[in-house]
Amino acid sequence: MQSFDFTGQTALVTGAASGIGRATVELLAVAGARVVAADINQGAVACLAAELADCGLAVEPAVLDVAEPDAWTRLFAGPAAAADLFVLNAGIAHAGDLAGTTLADWREVFAVNCDGVFLGLSHAFASLRRAGRPGRVVVTGSAAARKAQPAAIAYAASKAALESLVRSAAKDGAADGIAVNLVAPGGVKTAIWDSPGFAAMAAEMGGRESAFAAMARAETPLGRFAEAEEVAAAIGFLLSPASAFMTGATLLQDGGYTL
Repeated sequence: MQSFDFTGQTALVTGAASGIGRATVELLAVAGARVVAADINQGAVACLAAELADCGLAVEPAVLDVAEPDAWTRLFAGPAAAADLFVLNAGIAHAGDLAGTTLADWREVFAVNCDGVFLGLSHAFASLRRAGRPGRVVVTGSAAARKAQPAAIAYAASKAALESLVRSAAKDGAADGIAVNLVAPGGVKTAIWDSPGFAAMAAEMGGRESAFAAMARAETPLGRFAEAEEVAAAIGFLLSPASAFMTGATLLQDGGYTL
């Protein structure tokens, strides 16, 4: 894993209990940051914090429903108030074409994937401006925003909206030294794939790894899906001084999926 140094900095990571979020929490904590690990799953994020505390790492768990405005207010009244690095990673997926997506499905996906990021950006900007300090924000998007798939109508549309939101926020924050960038993974081996359809595919092919490999061979030129740790490394880069002249950018990390 690439080496970073975030000593003396405080980071907030949403969707922290699993997948890309968990890998990012681990990377930041190992690199010296104090991490506020926020997730809607209280038990899972508490276990993560306890595991890393046993390794001598500074991780504070926080319960957060990103679609709930009052939850953000409580978070920034407490542990997130000192943060200068923000990873707005929480997201959900819904498999369905137009006929298979209800208005309730659509609104649920947008509430988490878009409202959650809007609220996170709003609170992060306000906190940084009150303190008079610069900051860096990374939003987790998706290559699905760039390549149409009929079975991911709500998910793809929500991730496309995030690219525009990030560009607008980057312009908003530039004068105050607040950089906002987006990482757009392709297929990543995380629990977001866990659905009855994927479970059936994995059972038929002999396991999750075989199912991931089959999907990757179909549409990803590099022939595999990413590990969560690889996406975390890209997020680490966007939070680090190495990306100091980047804002409003989308960093595609898709193994060639969108080519």
